[in-house]
Amino acid sequence: MASLIYDSRKEILSEALHKAENAVFFDDRGNYADAIRAYGSSCALLGQVMRTTLKSVDRATVETIRTSYIKRIYELQGSLGPMSPRF
Repeated sequence: MASLIYDSRKEILSEALHKAENAVFFDDRGNYADAIRAYGSSCALLGQVMRTTLKSVDRATVETIRTSYIKRIYELQGSLGPMSPRF
């Protein structure tokens, strides 16, 4: 059972990383709306991982990463104004 949880968590983290890489790609190219969506998807996945059983050090690391993505989303939303996508 513990192995199944670990595998599932690993899969979700891998998908979150993929979404984050896409977000950075869009962000670097000035495609802020898609960057916001991708950062938001990554944050949602990281939130799922945080709800599983994690060591406190791992939880803090995931939370730090997630917080940095959320901050970037707010920065991008601020630059796009009221028509920016919400996550």
